[in-house]
Amino acid sequence: HFLKIFLRKMFLFLFFFCYGASARGADPECQTKVTGTSVKDKTAKKTPEFRLVTYMPPKRGTPGGRIGGGTRGKGEGFPVISVLAPDHTGLTTKAQPELYCYVSNPTNKPIEFTLNLEQEGKTIAHKGIKGVPEEGIWRLSLSDLGITLSPDTQYTWFVTMVLDPDQPSTDVFSGGAIMRVNPSDILQKKLAGAKEMDIPAIYAEEGLWYEALASLSRLIDEDPENKALHLQRASLLEQAQLERAAVFDRKAAGGVAPLQ
Repeated sequence: HFLKIFLRKMFLFLFFFCYGASARGADPECQTKVTGTSVKDKTAKKTPEFRLVTYMPPKRGTPGGRIGGGTRGKGEGFPVISVLAPDHTGLTTKAQPELYCYVSNPTNKPIEFTLNLEQEGKTIAHKGIKGVPEEGIWRLSLSDLGITLSPDTQYTWFVTMVLDPDQPSTDVFSGGAIMRVNPSDILQKKLAGAKEMDIPAIYAEEGLWYEALASLSRLIDEDPENKALHLQRASLLEQAQLERAAVFDRKAAGGVAPLQ
């Protein structure tokens, strides 16, 4: 059992080291569970005006990006999963941020979450996840895992669907990069007294991808049938070339469930 886990970790590390740079800008697709928003044929109760969310990638040098994905030709019965991360190292000001992933359809295959220190190639967290019951956008909270990110340290995170426990090379996975930074004075001034509906746009304008996505997803949790919010999140996802998740959100009117 420990040998299988070791081999799987080594396979992910070697893939990232050899092919991570070339994967930048690609539409990564993974297969795992992070938070769910199921599609329901309902009409939004209200469509309030909202501030357009425009993501401004950070100016600081942030290499890295999305990694891996796809169904590896296993057929339509296996879901496509994409980590909802930009094609560069996404920034957060949170010590325990929320991460998100899109899953295209249900699966009972084992799923794993892994967090690595990029420079050292060291795995600092590894957690098994229950299968995915339905298509959706799924949340993974680092606070639930007891994981705290250190400032100015780059991490890579992976969501993996295990097709064959005896053959780690057949795993289907997707990964992204994340770094914690200190909030700027400008950000804190913008957030002070800001309306709740404007907060995602403020984070996006300041280049904080993970906060922009998380704050918008939390608004959807509170009002899951609000089509305006789903369209807002779809727009944000499209700006990061996360087309499949964006298409889902344009059809969605459901809520987001926590990872189990």
